[in-house]
Amino acid sequence: MKIRILTLMLSLIILLTAVTGCGDGNTLSADNTEATDTSVSAESDTTESETIDSYVKSLAAGTDFGGESFSYIGRDGYDNFPAEEAITGQLLNDALYNRQCELEETFNIDVNNVITEDGDTTKNMVINEVTAGGDSYDLVYGYTMTVGQPLLINNAIMPVDDFEAVDLSQDWWMSDLSETFSIAGNLYYLTGSIVPNNFRDAYCMAFNKDVAENYGISGLYDIVKAGEWTTDKMFEIASAVPANTTGAGAYRYGHPTGYPFIFANGLRITEFDSDGMPSVPDNLPSALSDLVDKISSVFGDDTLTCIQRVKGNNAEDIEDKYGVDDLRDVFRNGSVLFWFDNADRISDFREDDIEFGILPLPKGQGMDDYCTIGWDGGAVFVPRTTKNVTMTDKIIEAM
Repeated sequence: MKIRILTLMLSLIILLTAVTGCGDGNTLSADNTEATDTSVSAESDTTESETIDSYVKSLAAGTDFGGESFSYIGRDGYDNFPAEEAITGQLLNDALYNRQCELEETFNIDVNNVITEDGDTTKNMVINEVTAGGDSYDLVYGYTMTVGQPLLINNAIMPVDDFEAVDLSQDWWMSDLSETFSIAGNLYYLTGSIVPNNFRDAYCMAFNKDVAENYGISGLYDIVKAGEWTTDKMFEIASAVPANTTGAGAYRYGHPTGYPFIFANGLRITEFDSDGMPSVPDNLPSALSDLVDKISSVFGDDTLTCIQRVKGNNAEDIEDKYGVDDLRDVFRNGSVLFWFDNADRISDFREDDIEFGILPLPKGQGMDDYCTIGWDGGAVFVPRTTKNVTMTDKIIEAM
């Protein structure tokens, strides 16, 4: 059975390292200072906050766990635990700290954050604990590929399908979680707002406003809001920038990878049989093959795309090719129209004297919504030996 699961999980690497969510894209900012949706008032924010607060209290109704310890384990360096058990003024840290305090007060529990050096340490600690029959850990954070796969293969986590409090119809869970992450009808991985770094690492794109203006490109926000921002439209607009045959002009694209475009275009690599077992088909769907050919022809062209290519085991020296130590400096220097990266890295451009905007990845033809890939594929998993399933169930939903 372990060999069968291992084979299936290896075939799912691409699927399970990608966490996608869809939205209508109508809350884009028209500048690079704050992504603010002016249609949302303070009053509606308060109402939503009160609604969530009421929901969590309903989960805790008639429940008192008597100060029981709830241990959450995961790697350091990502936004899933408060960096300090105190208010620091850093918005996300304080939100995580406040969440922890409210969980402790509402459910009468003692939250214990077990922060490890890396994913390998996390999965090894959990596997060893479960194998020994210990119940030290109640919830695990990690990447689906590097932590979730080993935990599942070693029978260290339990399915969550029968959990009563976890309600996957709620907005804070990935909308099609059961359909995309189930294996043989069982769901072992949970992701959504419970993993904040999915938002930090959401893949998107920036455009250099000066480059756009130089080549007569305008109205990008309007195109997005009208639902017309497709991959073909992006290629069409970028064609206003001529091929950079000398290396002295501008590139159409920078730091791209075709991988997120598969999901942004509503396509999947895996399929499921009648028993719900996932696999990679022998022949990929024609729509997927066509997309791969299309993006390869563009992103593989050195006159159109600025990218750090890997040759054998050695990365091409970007300083020799582009004259910079950091490839993002090519965008900063006004030599790239569209730059692809995660939201956290793109936000670093705010520290520079550069005019830029942020767009979602373009969607495929005929799609209603824009889809964004959470690049790191973070999720949570429940150890098979969690000491109190009822408590873990309710705390997960409340988180």
